[in-house]
Amino acid sequence: MAVSRIGTMEYINKLSIQIDQKQLLEDVEYILGLTPLWPNQQISLTSITGDDDWDCSIGKIANLNYSEHEFTTINNSIKDRYIGSLIESLAPNYCRWRIMNKARRTCYSVHHDGIDHVMRLHIPVVTNDQNFLMFYTDTPKASDTGTDISIKHYNLAPGNAYLMRTNYLHSAVNFSNDDRIHIVATQI
Repeated sequence: MAVSRIGTMEYINKLSIQIDQKQLLEDVEYILGLTPLWPNQQISLTSITGDDDWDCSIGKIANLNYSEHEFTTINNSIKDRYIGSLIESLAPNYCRWRIMNKARRTCYSVHHDGIDHVMRLHIPVVTNDQNFLMFYTDTPKASDTGTDISIKHYNLAPGNAYLMRTNYLHSAVNFSNDDRIHIVATQI
């Protein structure tokens, strides 16, 4: 599938990928019927063998048993579904596909995904106007009130795909009373 960027944002770019939002949501609900999202808030969609190892690529990169780039085989239970064809259409450009949940009224700590040029594909599945990806844009500056830090907020709309630079300091926050679910993959 040919993919191009639409517009130019410093931290996040909307991509020209057509997403069937209804079908994607049905597939995520199907997967949640096969394996629980709790307690880790993540589910592996790709694995080493394709043997429905729903936990193999979740968590921090440093704690994985394999390199991110080795998680490329679509799990067998979803190969013939819309989500499997979406993953296949974007191969070999992305790896380590996951469902990621940001529980209601929570946020991630401020972090970066390594110092190298790390790009993550985000496809919002369930979200609302109270969910944000935030980037810390400047070096903190001393002021008469303490320390000033500039933050850019992005609210990603369902039905779209976005490429995000995660080697910058960033976080995700869910201010709402509903969980936020994204499909996330790493660009190779």
